[in-house]
Amino acid sequence: MAGPVLAIDAGSTSVRALVVGADLEVLGRAQVHAVVSYPAPGRVEQDAIQLWAATEAVIDRALSDAGITPDAVAAIGIAAQRGNIVVWDPKTGNPVAPLVSWQDTRGTARAVELIAQGFLISHQMAAAKIESVLDALGRGRERVRSRALLWGNIDTYLAWRLSGGEIHAMDHGQACATGYYDYFTGDWNSVLLDAQGLDASALPALSETTRHFGDTAAGVFGAKCPITALVADQQSASIAEGCLLPGESKTTFGTAAALEVNTGTELMFANGTYPMVLWTRDGVRSFCIEGMVNSAGAMIDWAVTELGIAPSAAELSRLAATVPDTGGAFVLPALQGLGAPHGDASRHAAIGGLTRATTRAHIARAVLEGIAFRLREVRDAVATVMPPIGALRADGGASHSDTLMQIQADALGTPVERLATAEASALGAAVSAGVGAGLWPPDHGAVLRRIDRTFEPRRSTDETEGRFARWRNDCGIRS
Repeated sequence: MAGPVLAIDAGSTSVRALVVGADLEVLGRAQVHAVVSYPAPGRVEQDAIQLWAATEAVIDRALSDAGITPDAVAAIGIAAQRGNIVVWDPKTGNPVAPLVSWQDTRGTARAVELIAQGFLISHQMAAAKIESVLDALGRGRERVRSRALLWGNIDTYLAWRLSGGEIHAMDHGQACATGYYDYFTGDWNSVLLDAQGLDASALPALSETTRHFGDTAAGVFGAKCPITALVADQQSASIAEGCLLPGESKTTFGTAAALEVNTGTELMFANGTYPMVLWTRDGVRSFCIEGMVNSAGAMIDWAVTELGIAPSAAELSRLAATVPDTGGAFVLPALQGLGAPHGDASRHAAIGGLTRATTRAHIARAVLEGIAFRLREVRDAVATVMPPIGALRADGGASHSDTLMQIQADALGTPVERLATAEASALGAAVSAGVGAGLWPPDHGAVLRRIDRTFEPRRSTDETEGRFARWRNDCGIRS
């Protein structure tokens, strides 16, 4: 019988690892906080060396927690946050600039210029920011073209480090978030690359999601082990949630809240949202429509750390449950701009409707309600071209909040099913690693999906619609 698989998930605020058995039980886990810096307004950066050190740490701890050694691992899958930029020196393996996060808004003006030229770009994508990163390095574009420097997403960098510099690859799902992906050809967009003084040789090799990419270097990992999956974090969560059929949907409540609705092999566009490749297997691409609430868990964390409404996210959730409504208070969660379907990077978060009778509990509930109503906006936009079917499948750290999940079910008028394993991105990387290694079939995650709890809507349609309309009006959102 094949040994367990190891999944690595490099997220926006933490790096985690899971050791997962054939029935998808978690045998070992570990998590390390990832440091995020905000050096100037709109700038969001990380240290890729710190992320690599965190990756080494969680691998060691997860294997120890599972009671196994590296040579017992059958395969490795890597999931990661999307749209970030890591540039490194292949001679040393060290980054030559800070990692630029998807949350970073330095590319807002450049994105507007590229959109005017006909390119499908958002300010969150690497293509809107890579020029400023490379130009700050001195001959950066030339050095990347000659491969004196390498660049990619954080999962590209981690695979390169684990393999001792042998793997420089990116799957189609991650490629979508760079801005350089041509949806119609399934290849890199040479027109955009030419316009920026780059070429395809400067990019990682474009690859399927699940295959044998190469092996870890024994001196790095402790054994030679196949790396068999590279997958974007939100797509990985869809795999863990078993969203294999058109219309099936999930939301990962992490730093942001990302709704993905499977559209099968058909590429679809909905106003204010965008298409993504879910995964690529055996030459076939599966697509989804995605809409992002930019500030979800980030809004909760901010309310805890900066406003001091509660000592922790869990306490904020419990506080919010002590009142039946917001008492007229409202929150627009937009710390990183207003995402889908508005796409307004200039819009900021807002708190209002406060009176002398407003309590911390009312504000806590307004934070959660604001997140839920923002996701309702995204769902409604996606539904114009692909109505989600069945219950919304939920995962991610903020899904631990029973209060948020109930508010979300009420806001959508749809049941919300919470995945038993909240670390869906890591779990999906494990499923993908097993698929890539030929250990189990592609529907393995769907067959073995475990639900922790289902939240049914409790409010009437009229009450829900009235609350939603008032929130939009209070936030100054116009249809």
